[in-house]
Amino acid sequence: RTHAPTHPRTHAPTHPLHPPPHPAHPFTQPAHPLLTGTSTTALALDAIDHVHLCAPQASFKLSDTLRDAWAKAATLAATSSVEALRFLHMQPLLCASALTALGVCTCVYWLFGRLARIWGVTLLAVTAYWSAGKLLGRAKAFGISDETTDAIYSRLHGLMAPLVCSQIVALRSVFVKFGQYISGRADLIPPEWATALQRLQDDLPPCGTGHVSSVLSRELGCGALRSVESPPLASASVAQVHCGYVECASLAADRLEAASSSQPSADGKAVRCAIKVQHKGVASLMQKDMVSARRIARLLRHLRPSYAPLVVVLEAWEREMYKELDFTHEARNLDIVHANLRKAQLPAIVPRPLLASKRVLVMGFVDGFKITDDEALAVHGVDREALMCRIVQVYAQQLFLDGFFNADPHAGNVFVRVAGGEAPNRPSSHNLSRRRARTKARN
Repeated sequence: RTHAPTHPRTHAPTHPLHPPPHPAHPFTQPAHPLLTGTSTTALALDAIDHVHLCAPQASFKLSDTLRDAWAKAATLAATSSVEALRFLHMQPLLCASALTALGVCTCVYWLFGRLARIWGVTLLAVTAYWSAGKLLGRAKAFGISDETTDAIYSRLHGLMAPLVCSQIVALRSVFVKFGQYISGRADLIPPEWATALQRLQDDLPPCGTGHVSSVLSRELGCGALRSVESPPLASASVAQVHCGYVECASLAADRLEAASSSQPSADGKAVRCAIKVQHKGVASLMQKDMVSARRIARLLRHLRPSYAPLVVVLEAWEREMYKELDFTHEARNLDIVHANLRKAQLPAIVPRPLLASKRVLVMGFVDGFKITDDEALAVHGVDREALMCRIVQVYAQQLFLDGFFNADPHAGNVFVRVAGGEAPNRPSSHNLSRRRARTKARN
């Protein structure tokens, strides 16, 4: 019995690119069709013709150019697939070993990839500067000038600072905190490092809106916030800050006075606020990364004994770090500092907490710009000397008189507010000394 062929090509290939059939060996099993020597170009052309012939009612007709382009694309894909299958068929043990090694490497990177990145960046930076110091120290014996040495170090700073900063942004956690502190010490670090690390103050990648919504609903419940704006105003080491409106009905009686200074909504039933939301998983990351941070500090102390105080400072800061992860502590601190500065009659604005939980802090919204924004300072005509005097007064009051102060004074945490579009008059530089004299007299 025979069947009439449904398509001429299924009966006998007529395309000139088809090779002659391979004779089968009598003692071998028939090979897989994809592992034979059939021309992939012929297969691609057959597929295109087959589609065209099986759909004669189609309103378009394949041109020769389009047909050739599709044939080349199909040839490339088919060739890659055939070669991969052929290699797997011929080298099964080697392929199994390669796949096993790839799986092991993936597991190792998943388990220790963060640790490898931390130490990789650390050793790269330490090795680069240690080698440069050794080489330039020997080069001075051959008469190299100080200008050349400074130029070489400047080039090294320009290469290492962006690299280290990008890795800190990827790692986040405690390393962002270290970078924020260092970025504010332009008197200690080169300008290339200060410029690169300024990004860490308030310009880190934020978490998604899904995380923000879930944390707000879990920590504050439904109905407390009327709206939350996205994207966030700023994103730093521990949290990100959004604008929004909080319902006055959800506030306690002692918080209504604090909310009265914020901008009300159109209906007067909500006030504008700043919402601080903790990053996802930052608490566990900071606890784990402190181990690496202590070991890095000990390595630096071993290489250069002048870095020994870094270990002491790090251990002291670790004890306070865990309090920073609980925003209820920050809410109490805001109230204490506000009361102290109000009692001292110093013109400083401290945001008032409205709602607080462990991972969410809602504060009254205070508008302003960063203290390092030269353009905004010039536009509003701010007297920079007067501004500096006020900052010194406020911090001297906290440090020397109250004994309770903001220990994270980088530029992302100190804003300038201009009332009515004009900078206020210069404060008296003698007020603080008179208050301190009165305090000594009482003691």
